Amino acid sequence: LPSKLFTGLVNLTYLDISNNQITSIPSSIENSQKLKTLILSKNSLSTLPTEMGRLWRLEKLSIDDNPIKDIPQSIINGGTKKIIFHLRDKMPDVPPLPDRQWINAPIEQQTGAHKLKVFTYNVLAESYATEEQHPYAPSHILKWENRKHKVLDEI
Repeated sequence: LPSKLFTGLVNLTYLDISNNQITSIPSSIENSQKLKTLILSKNSLSTLPTEMGRLWRLEKLSIDDNPIKDIPQSIINGGTKKIIFHLRDKMPDVPPLPDRQWINAPIEQQTGAHKLKVFTYNVLAESYATEEQHPYAPSHILKWENRKHKVLDEI
């Protein structure tokens, strides 16, 4: 398949390319975010691109009769969501965001002996950092152990 095949197919919801002797799926498949059904059965796929892990709306993925080697059979047997989560968690980390630019409020005349500093920072509560609410995010990114160090570094 051409590497840019999925670049313009952003509204694609159903794709059946079974029985076509396809040997690879281009990473551009991640652009088809609305894809709900993807049938890849009876091809020659030995691997699936990790970018498929971004297809969090995918409800049905059929990969029967392919010599897939890089996904454990137990995950394949677990169904579409297990496969997508597996691929998502194998994706490389995104590069870090640039440093935040803090905006200091103008200092006004102080009349008392006490000083108060206020800052705000958007921190997602652990109860909201779940795979159910953020199915597109790799699970290690959502773990508090990973996030808390980033927050403490900023403070």
